[in-house]
Amino acid sequence: MILNRPEKRNAIIAETVDRLRESLDELGSDGETAAIVLRGQGGVFCSGLDLSRSPSGPEFAAAWAGLHRDLASFPVVILGALEGAAVAGGASLALGCDLLVAGRNAFVSVPELAMGRPAPMNTAWLVYKHGLGRAAGLLLAGRRTNAEQLLTSGIVFEVVDDAEVVGRACELAATFGGWQRSSVVAAKSSLRRAAPRTFEETLDAISR
Repeated sequence: MILNRPEKRNAIIAETVDRLRESLDELGSDGETAAIVLRGQGGVFCSGLDLSRSPSGPEFAAAWAGLHRDLASFPVVILGALEGAAVAGGASLALGCDLLVAGRNAFVSVPELAMGRPAPMNTAWLVYKHGLGRAAGLLLAGRRTNAEQLLTSGIVFEVVDDAEVVGRACELAATFGGWQRSSVVAAKSSLRRAAPRTFEETLDAISR
């Protein structure tokens, strides 16, 4: 799956959310796919919500939360190819991937607090997958966290040269694709059951 608005650094609009949800539904139910790659076009993962197109209001908020719930319940592996920047809403999409392959110059930034805005999706993913301590580090500091720091903290699975990110993510996806889909689905289901809370429960707690 490709975030394809390179002229806007792949900033998210309502149509982006709709297309991602449609793709996840199709790929998750085809009975064959064992792994997918999520990446941005043009060497940048995603710069966040496109505020010039004002994606706001209850309808967009519901669709945006629904996309993250779709990521959390997706039955097979989602590999994120983290090139360049993943900022705000873009960071939450990256954090929603099961495994992240990052370029050496890639970074994640969660600047919403400094902007006076909530960050429910970033908060939910960080708490759900990485715990309160790491969540506080990214959320409260609001600064760029580079690839090596993300690798050390366990948020990123692997760091490679910038030019190799997409190729490496696709290579890993092909490895998973060679496994029995039912085994991959069972493994992801086991991981979800082992978590103290589901992603949805975590998001609901944050959103109260």
